[in-house]
Amino acid sequence: MNQKKDYINACESFSTVMALQYLGIDITVDDFINKYLDKGPVPYYDENGVYRGSDPWKVFPGDPTDETGWGCYAPVIVNALNKFLNKDIYDVQELYNEKISTLCSEYIDKGVPVILWATINMQAPYKGASWKLVDSDKEFTWIRPMHCVLLVGY
Repeated sequence: MNQKKDYINACESFSTVMALQYLGIDITVDDFINKYLDKGPVPYYDENGVYRGSDPWKVFPGDPTDETGWGCYAPVIVNALNKFLNKDIYDVQELYNEKISTLCSEYIDKGVPVILWATINMQAPYKGASWKLVDSDKEFTWIRPMHCVLLVGY
């Protein structure tokens, strides 16, 4: 299985499935994407020439398995996980602005994998394309070069 080859824009799903498999949960990337990941329209130009698209905080815009996919943020993955994980056994948490050292001491040292949003090669982030959200008409700006990885050790 090769994320770069087979799941071009599915780093969030790929990292999530690796975390689940690390925990001994048997699921494939295809099952995760097709059964649990909420997806929405890829950004497009409407009849008035306005660039519109889905909210990556709510759904994955486009198809994560091909070049039309953009990416999504933690709430989308948390929602997907909560659709099938046993809440009596697993507690999915969203954390923001935590230091890597804290993630390592609080989670990795205890055998808990961390799905981490970062940038490709830890490059400085910069503003990418912007569009109007289809559900609210608010302006959204994509941060580049966003990437999602799995942290299991250090």
